[in-house]
Amino acid sequence: MEKQYFKYRFGYINIDDENLYLNEIGNWSYIEKLKEKEKASPPQKPITTIIYKSIFLLSSIVILLSIIFYNMSFINVAIIFLSYSAIYYFVFKYLNLKTDFNYKIPLSKINSITQKGNILEINFRLKDNVQNQKFILDKIDPKGFEILTQMNLLKS
Repeated sequence: MEKQYFKYRFGYINIDDENLYLNEIGNWSYIEKLKEKEKASPPQKPITTIIYKSIFLLSSIVILLSIIFYNMSFINVAIIFLSYSAIYYFVFKYLNLKTDFNYKIPLSKINSITQKGNILEINFRLKDNVQNQKFILDKIDPKGFEILTQMNLLKS
């Protein structure tokens, strides 16, 4: 089988005869250096999202109040607020994109790959062959479902 790849929300899923690779770049020369996942990832903490949104809301209020007290025009207020919002958005997005999805999973260690709409759920054994890990990947390119079905890896 030839090497194939498809996109998902945080990067690329590359696949060949031996491994499935989760990575942010999709470049095959980079993928050759990836190591097998050794330990389970900690669960996502929704509290960090709440903290980021709270900081954004509080700082937005402070900025708006300080602008109001200086009697600035609406256009100046809009420019400052939109600039601040854009900067915050990119910082928040950058912090959320930092994942540990840069490793390979040997196909022999994959217990199951299931599809739920546009979402893939991958269950596999870690490097120690004892502990299991489950990943839920969203915004999968439709090409990916075709590739996994052709390889008999996908269970609907």
